[in-house]
Amino acid sequence: MLNYFRSNVQQAIQKFDLNRDGMVERDEAIQIFQQSGLDIDTAQQITDSLFYQLDVDGNGYLNLKDFQT
Repeated sequence: MLNYFRSNVQQAIQKFDLNRDGMVERDEAIQIFQQSGLDIDTAQQITDSLFYQLDVDGNGYLNLKDFQT
């Protein structure tokens, strides 16, 4: 079960990681949300919420480590 979860998280990170540096920055998340049809304000609000909940170490980006705590 844990391996399945980790695999899904890795796939999501890869999808959002537009510059392929292994991290998802706020700008990348906003861009992906906009590409899915959301307006900029909604994309920013969702990104803010996502980072508030998941960026537990407060480094400004999401990576696999954020999902392991």
